[in-house]
Amino acid sequence: MIAWRDGRFVDEGALSWPGAAARLGAGFFATVRWDGREARHYARHAARLLASLDHFELPRLAPPDAEVAAEVARRNGLSGRVGRINLVYPLEGPELDAAPARPVLLAAAFTPPSPGPLALAVHPEPHASYLGAHKSTSYLPYLLARRGARRAGLFDAVLVDQDGLVVEASACALLLADAEGLVAPAHALALPSIALSLAAEALPVRRHPVLAEELGGFAHAYVLNSLIGMRPVERIGPHAYEIDTAPCAAADAVIL
Repeated sequence: MIAWRDGRFVDEGALSWPGAAARLGAGFFATVRWDGREARHYARHAARLLASLDHFELPRLAPPDAEVAAEVARRNGLSGRVGRINLVYPLEGPELDAAPARPVLLAAAFTPPSPGPLALAVHPEPHASYLGAHKSTSYLPYLLARRGARRAGLFDAVLVDQDGLVVEASACALLLADAEGLVAPAHALALPSIALSLAAEALPVRRHPVLAEELGGFAHAYVLNSLIGMRPVERIGPHAYEIDTAPCAAADAVIL
């Protein structure tokens, strides 16, 4: 696999990760859809990542531009194929700012889930970390939540905080629909989803807090992320939903 770092294309196996990044998962990243020709919404993903680094006052170098990201995808055999591009800023040193964080680009093929509605679990452990609002490489809570869902034959897991408020799914934003339209659960610990923000440019979306116990009161449900677009959900835990794919086409037109 070919990666990019320090202005050069290198073999991914030759990358040397800083100690804190390798040992402690210290860093931030973005996941961008490669549609076979371009890195979709690359600038938005890079801006969100840089906002996280700046929020924590972590020095960093500027990210490579979208054409460099595209070249990484092409060098990994992804011309004309769907894939994902990761822009990663590993952090160095015990204080995380021994030197400005240097960006790394990686690319790999991506296979979307099979067509049709998806089913989600409700993760039993409460989700409570201020890092939730940032895409950190300290990703273990999300991986464990999704692993639990996959072991049960489900696509993903909905995360809920200690007060019973819905945060998001482990790898997706969540949209619900009632008689008044689409609702995005509002929560300070949710990642500011690029896919959700794009969908909200094409569809009217209200944002307000949603309790897990209120999930059964919605008629429809959806998950969204930059790789899969907007997909209908048939079940969250014990709650079943009617399938309405009409909003998905409008959202996918801008996300994918």
